[in-house]
Amino acid sequence: MSHSTDVGGSAQDSTSVIAGWKDIGRYLGKGIRTVQRWECELGLPVRRTHEGPKPGVVAVKAEIDAWVQALGLRDDRKANRMRALLQSLRELRAENQELRRQLEAERAKRQQQLGPSLMPTHERDVPEKSHYR
Repeated sequence: MSHSTDVGGSAQDSTSVIAGWKDIGRYLGKGIRTVQRWECELGLPVRRTHEGPKPGVVAVKAEIDAWVQALGLRDDRKANRMRALLQSLRELRAENQELRRQLEAERAKRQQQLGPSLMPTHERDVPEKSHYR
């Protein structure tokens, strides 16, 4: 059975110990397999216990918090900022496509009105489609 125990006092104390993969996962907001993978691949700070018939695992909240901070896994502000930037990028791309469509329509309209020989040289030499997308 896994449970949280306090080494230094209250449950709010950052020195409290979390016992068991389930509680470590709950503390991080992840599943058991994810935190086990993080131990192997990312060095999640846990300690193995060899007490009782079944070995267990414990972790100190302060160590986990420092580890998360170092990796930037819980930086919600950074993630929210990234999502906002990606949304802005999508909107700018859509606006750019619409402006290109309008430019092509105006160019075609002008060419129809003036004919190719009467169009200014700089407009005849501009490629129809840009390689930028």
